[in-house]
Amino acid sequence: MLLSIGDCLPSGEFPVHSCFTKAINFVHNGDIVSLVQPVVGAGPANIVLHEDAWRNYRTLRVSDDAVQLDGIRMSIDESIRYDSVLRLQILDERSFTANLAILEQELFAAAPAESMVFLLEPRFRQKARSGFAKALAERFLAAAALIRENDFAGSIPLLRGAGPGLTPAGDDFIAGMLLALQVERQCRGEIPAALIERMYRGALGENLLSNTYLNFARAGRVFAPMKNLLNALSGGAPAEIRWHAGALLARGATSGADLASGFCLTLRQFWKGNQDVDSRKGA
Repeated sequence: MLLSIGDCLPSGEFPVHSCFTKAINFVHNGDIVSLVQPVVGAGPANIVLHEDAWRNYRTLRVSDDAVQLDGIRMSIDESIRYDSVLRLQILDERSFTANLAILEQELFAAAPAESMVFLLEPRFRQKARSGFAKALAERFLAAAALIRENDFAGSIPLLRGAGPGLTPAGDDFIAGMLLALQVERQCRGEIPAALIERMYRGALGENLLSNTYLNFARAGRVFAPMKNLLNALSGGAPAEIRWHAGALLARGATSGADLASGFCLTLRQFWKGNQDVDSRKGA
């Protein structure tokens, strides 16, 4: 039983790319489509399937009106089409700033120790267990320093493809940066589209999953846990923000935390009295 269909789902036949307990990724011509269980949630190119119908599917075919999994046809009802477009209206800037602080507090309290949250607060930096880990942390800290100087584009080469994970931590962080810039562009119109495009192009690598997520972030398309959190930030109660932050942090080993860290560090540049947009580099 189909529960949700992404609004950026490409048509075609897709063989398996990678399999996990709660998600199966399919790929064709560089396009990734993810078959996921409800706990993962909706997304631009996600097909959410009821647990009762879940099994280790090997082939996927997508058309305008149906999906086929191992030849089993399931019609698409437009009522379950997920809307991934980021639409954010901030009515009270003071409340939004306070809500961002609540999100950061939740990150400090609940983010995995191995995540990039230490870029927001140095006291959370873990002691490096190897020379490689130390070098990686220093690389991330150098990228964060450039972000604090508003050189967003300059930070990309230091982050791209860096770190562990199915999607490298640095790529998840960049996706968070792109979403933050989309929020700022949508709310106050200060971010040039050329800057977002330059950062996206500079972030592309060999990882198809990362490239897919970066493309969606560049276009202002978000998966459900992040969209729910953004909506809560724009006017939700503290408990709502914490709940949706927890749902985001549950995404992957550190992916949700790394994305949230990039999002928060970038938005700090706009919501804590920093320089005007004319001084921002990389446009």
